[in-house]
Amino acid sequence: MTGVTIGAWEGGKNDAGTSMLYKLADLYGVCRAWLLAGEGPMRCAEATAAPPIAKPVPPSMFHKYEPPAKPAARKRRRGGDR
Repeated sequence: MTGVTIGAWEGGKNDAGTSMLYKLADLYGVCRAWLLAGEGPMRCAEATAAPPIAKPVPPSMFHKYEPPAKPAARKRRRGGDR
C-alpha cells in the first residue's frame, strides 16, 4: 500500500473497499463497525494485539505539487499587418 493509494482514499478519489478496510481493522485491532461506520467502541474487547509501530514515511514517497504551466500569451497584431 503506497502513500498515493492512501491519499486517494483520503481525498475521495478511490474507495478502499470493504475487504481492505476489514484487513486494516484486524491489523490495527480496531472494531470493524467503528472503522466502517463510526459506530460502537473504537477498540474491540477481543483485540489483544497492540497495533504495529508505524515506520516513518521516506520523503521520496512524496512529491511537490506544481500546477501545470500556463501557455504563453499570444501577441495581437495591430494595424494593417494582415
